[in-house]
Amino acid sequence: MANGEIIDSSQIDLEETFTVEDYPLYWFGEADNKESFNFLTEEFKKSEDSIQREYVFLISSHVHSEAVEFLRNVALGMYPSKTRKQAIFWLGQKDDKAALAFFEEILLKKK
Repeated sequence: MANGEIIDSSQIDLEETFTVEDYPLYWFGEADNKESFNFLTEEFKKSEDSIQREYVFLISSHVHSEAVEFLRNVALGMYPSKTRKQAIFWLGQKDDKAALAFFEEILLKKK
């Protein structure tokens, strides 16, 4: 396309699809959208124990509002102790009222 050339805007595809296979997983943790959060949580569910801990790390860095709730559920869920410990560790790194409430609940035995 030459400078100043007029293009037919009807030829532009504004509905471009996004495929996750082309991007390193680390950046999904840094993303600020529901799709990347859903992708990470679904992959967590399908993964073996050692890989689940990696997904806990990725989800812990996600800014989506449901990340703290997901970590809380892992920490209290029926997962291997190393995975639960990883979730608790990352909850401790969150500057979030829900994360603080989680620690108050388990430390003060509130329910």
